[in-house]
Amino acid sequence: MSASCIPRLHSLAPRGIGTEDVESLYSYVLRLANSHEIALNPLLRQLGPYTGQNLANSKHYVDQVHDTRFGGSNAAVQQWVDLLEAATGMQGLRSLTYASYGRIFTGRGSGEMRRQWCPHCLDSDLVKFGDPHLRLLWTVGQVTACPVHGCKLECVCPHCGEGATPQGRKAKRMSMLGPGACGACGGWLGALRIGGDSEARSVNVATDKQVCEAREIANLVARPLLDGESVVVNKVLNEASRLYFGGSMVGLAEWVGLNKSTVHGWLSGKVIPELARLVDLALKLHIGLRELIVGDVAALPASLACSSAGLERRERQTPAPDAKRAMLETWVASADHVSVRGVANELGISHRDVYHYIGAAARIYVAHKRELRVEQRAHLVANAQKTAEDAIEAQGGGLRAQVRLTRDAVQVEYPQFSYSDLMKITRDAANSGPIEISEESKRRA
Repeated sequence: MSASCIPRLHSLAPRGIGTEDVESLYSYVLRLANSHEIALNPLLRQLGPYTGQNLANSKHYVDQVHDTRFGGSNAAVQQWVDLLEAATGMQGLRSLTYASYGRIFTGRGSGEMRRQWCPHCLDSDLVKFGDPHLRLLWTVGQVTACPVHGCKLECVCPHCGEGATPQGRKAKRMSMLGPGACGACGGWLGALRIGGDSEARSVNVATDKQVCEAREIANLVARPLLDGESVVVNKVLNEASRLYFGGSMVGLAEWVGLNKSTVHGWLSGKVIPELARLVDLALKLHIGLRELIVGDVAALPASLACSSAGLERRERQTPAPDAKRAMLETWVASADHVSVRGVANELGISHRDVYHYIGAAARIYVAHKRELRVEQRAHLVANAQKTAEDAIEAQGGGLRAQVRLTRDAVQVEYPQFSYSDLMKITRDAANSGPIEISEESKRRA
């Protein structure tokens, strides 16, 4: 599609490039929609086809931008960046993403991404700019605190509860009418009450560790990788191993508190540590997170004692397989759990360890518990059939006329039965036939 076909949008300048307050791409699109006095979703439906993705459903374009991972390194984000740069005439919008760091921010171990914000930052922006913007830092799942105000980031609207599931868990998505305005009720997400009294609502204070982690990641977000720079964590780790542990990989692994195979993958450069591990390593090595990632060995301190790094050397436990086996056998013989996994959860170990140490006993245990469950269910079915017989006798009439009332009566007292089991129990009660247990119930047992 030629550049002349792309619709022209306002040349809205992005905020905070080169600082830890750099704006997120989602926030930029929100402000762009507000500057045109149009809702975000209609704007996305109009712009989507110009990204060159040729998606059949315009809803997919909307979902891409509302995704909390919008701003990563995937191809769709880059297509949106190219389109917005061409439509607005503004360059450098790639800085509103963390694409230069690859999957460090979006891969495994980077935390669960949600729509987050700092209420105090929103209030400050309202005074400074007249309208707030959402930080790119807030889109990183590992970040849970504001490095400026020291408070916890919020992800649930304080007015209507948008951003939380009916069960009370935090939802992965939350739409906004504009930066700082809840998409469900339009309420202000800052700490100050707009249009009411000036008293600020309380915001939870973050821990020192959360603030420290947020500050390290903020410094990384503010400075994307430049041309010629790449992610070479292994360069710093190898130098740290040489400086502090005499080149011993085992010494470094014990100090970090992980197994040798994991640390070996890091040192070889074949594996890049997860973001949480990178932050932890940077704090323990007294080096900036960005310096660690780009391999700046000159930033390492001359000496580093285990105590000064905040992590004491771990004492390795002597393997005791016989004692572990005896403990598991005793527990399996006495515990009243439904499965081996229940035993493992109770002991705080992997269920694979149970099968590894006492495989034969574990299988006998499982078979025994399964038989008990089948017997218990058969007894339950018998009681349910008696309830159905009593209901039919009390109601009178044939089964065809009373089947729903009878089934409902049984379901009230025995809600754990499936629909098919309820029908069988009802029919058997009317016909005084044998009790049958469905295959589904047998699988459940």
